[in-house]
Amino acid sequence: MTREFKVSKFRCYTISFITFLAALSCGILLFLYAGNPKKNIDIIFCGVICLFSSYQCLKFLQFGNQKKSILSITPQGIIDNLCKYGFIHYSEIINIELITYKNNKMIEINVYDLSNILQRLSKFQQFYKKIDKPLFGNHIRIPTFIFQDDPKEIVNILRNALNEYQHQTK
Repeated sequence: MTREFKVSKFRCYTISFITFLAALSCGILLFLYAGNPKKNIDIIFCGVICLFSSYQCLKFLQFGNQKKSILSITPQGIIDNLCKYGFIHYSEIINIELITYKNNKMIEINVYDLSNILQRLSKFQQFYKKIDKPLFGNHIRIPTFIFQDDPKEIVNILRNALNEYQHQTK
């Protein structure tokens, strides 16, 4: 049983457009503040927001143009291409839930040992996830706002695949 979940191009392009507008507005503010040396903090703040918004805009454009699936279910585990965790074997997973965090629905995968999975990530991603570890523990959170399918359906399919694997190994 292999199931793939793809990205919703419309949602990606919508988010990309919104972040482009944020980058554009911060760029305009940077241009307006450039002549005023007393606004150094505002210039730095606008510059950081402009760079971050530009990065997010390009990232969502990349997601929208992606041909491969961003989440795949195989008989052995889950392949995550969205958050770049890669292959997560079912033996590493305790349970899977759908949670709401800051008004966003997310798939939460509770694993036994997150450090094994973090070793597969780049050094920057490892650093970022280690900062989050005290807040989230041994959980992997995958945002669901850009999936084509319903988040509840995705979580039910993930749970069924996990339960099927657990029954086969008993």
